[in-house]
Amino acid sequence: MAISKSLQFGSNVVGRRYTGIIGFGGYVILGFIIGGTYSQLSEHIAAFVVLYGLLQAFGHMGPGVTIGLISSEAFPTAMRGMGYSVSTAFGRTGAAIGTECFTPLEQAAGKSSIFYLAGGVGVLGMIVYWFLPESGDLNLEEEDVKLAAYMAEHGYSMNTEI
Repeated sequence: MAISKSLQFGSNVVGRRYTGIIGFGGYVILGFIIGGTYSQLSEHIAAFVVLYGLLQAFGHMGPGVTIGLISSEAFPTAMRGMGYSVSTAFGRTGAAIGTECFTPLEQAAGKSSIFYLAGGVGVLGMIVYWFLPESGDLNLEEEDVKLAAYMAEHGYSMNTEI
């Protein structure tokens, strides 16, 4: 927990993109370690608990911290609520689909396969984060002014007064 919390605050220093990549990297390494040694770890519960705890810490430290920041900063203020809601809906849908896939996967390929899958999804997450622009450097007020100017230039009003 202490590692996770200290690195969460580092996302402003390292950047959201690299914080996500570091978190996914730890998730990949630990996912494959747990998957590869699952039969031994199932006999040594303390070691499994430590490794699984670290796996969860890296998951919360990287993508768990940055996904909300990145998805909310990707939208201008006038559209942020709706954009974040749509992002959240897609995330929840993916989580529901993934949850439904775990039981058949475990039954067909064994418990270690779940950790291999987690490591593989972590690799995919690292690739996606590599191509994301760094959103921590954005001045959201300036971006709103640029959007309002662009919209006015094309004949649309960004009147946000109530």
